[in-house]
Order: sequence, then C-alpha cells, then structure tokens
Amino acid sequence: MSEDLYSTNVEVRYQATPQTQVLIERRWPRGCTGAGNAFLVLLGPSMGKEKPGESRAPGGDNRPYRDPMTMGRSVIDFMGLGGRGHRWNRLCKALLGEDRYTPALTALVNLDWSHETDEREVSPKHLVSGFHDHIWKLLIQLRPRIICALTRRVWDTVAPEVRQFEMADFPKCPIEPSEPRLRLPVAPMFIRIPGCDFVTMLIKPHNHPSRPYLGVRHIAVLGQVSTWFQSQPVSDK
Repeated sequence: MSEDLYSTNVEVRYQATPQTQVLIERRWPRGCTGAGNAFLVLLGPSMGKEKPGESRAPGGDNRPYRDPMTMGRSVIDFMGLGGRGHRWNRLCKALLGEDRYTPALTALVNLDWSHETDEREVSPKHLVSGFHDHIWKLLIQLRPRIICALTRRVWDTVAPEVRQFEMADFPKCPIEPSEPRLRLPVAPMFIRIPGCDFVTMLIKPHNHPSRPYLGVRHIAVLGQVSTWFQSQPVSDK
C-alpha cells in the first residue's frame, strides 16, 4: 500500500486515493464511516437519531464491527442531512482546503455507538471506553492530520487521554480574531499519534455543525487555523 495514501500533504493523499471505491481489510466500528485514509476525522459523541425502520442501538459494550472500510474519491456524503449538510460541508472544506477533498478524505466517527440526539444522555463511561477500546485504535489506523472534536463533551473526554502525546514545543497558533465570539472556544492541541512521523492537530469548532450557531464566520476562522497548521513543519523531529 502506497505511503502517499497517508501523506502529510492533503493533495498528495488525495491523488493517491483511488478514483473508485476500493475495499481494504478492515471494518468500521458501529457509528463510524468515511475514508479509510482520512486526512480529516470528525469526532462526535454518538450516532444521533435512528433512521425510520432501524433498530435503536444501545451503545456501550459489545460494539459491533460491520461495514467494510473503503478508500475512494467518494466515500462519504453529508447532503443526506438536508439543510444541515451545507454546514458540514463548509466545515470540511474549511479544514481541508477544497470541496473535492471532503468526500474522499473525511471520516465521521463517534465515541459511542448509541442512537442519542442529546449527548448528555450518553454515559460518560461509554464515551471513555469507546475512545479507549475502539476510537484510539481507529485513529492509529487512519493516521489523520486533523481531528475535529465536534462538541465540548467530546473534547473534554479526548483531550486528557491524548495529553501524553502532546507536542509541547509546537508553535502556538497565532490566529486570534479581535471579536471574542469568533475566537476558538479552546486552543488547539498538537499531538503525535503512535506510528506517525508527523504532528496531528486536535481542534474544536465553536459549535456542532448540525446546529445553526456554527456560522460562516466561525468556520472561516477554523479554516485560517487549519491553513496555518498545514504550513508548519510536518514532523516534530
């Protein structure tokens, strides 16, 4: 398998990605989908409301691995979310740089596999065990450059767990808008995922993309931070 599939450069990773979907010998844990070589991982708390006719997933232990993992130029699509899909796509474009990267290099993963629309209903124990037992291993496989924690609760769950991998000497992000409401709710973290020879950014948006409070100007700031990050030296060595 070509190392370019996991390149630190988004365009190189995109060009190495097959034009049509290709199965790889892995399966997604329930509640996760997208690109098997994701440059961008969107990290949520749980799957949200079940679809009509779908059995409600309980979450917690015994998480199944069902859908095969794929790589390709069109492996994820947010337009099925209706009007919310535009915000999801705008967020991905801002973090990745171009629209064409979104369907090819994005993965959506959830700490827990329950069908919950309110993350407050998800057990803290399930969030932590989901990260330890499934999501951290998945991140090591995907080797993303950007992890976007979609809610504060996700951030508060994940940030302490990855603190040991933080690159303390990585430059401080200089993007700080003059308007307080546009500033990031928490400073990005820069970590080195085991097995990777590059730095990955953990960032939190101002709000979840399914909520209207994540505006165009908020997303523009996230894009500025991502552009700055991707211009930095890729390795901590």
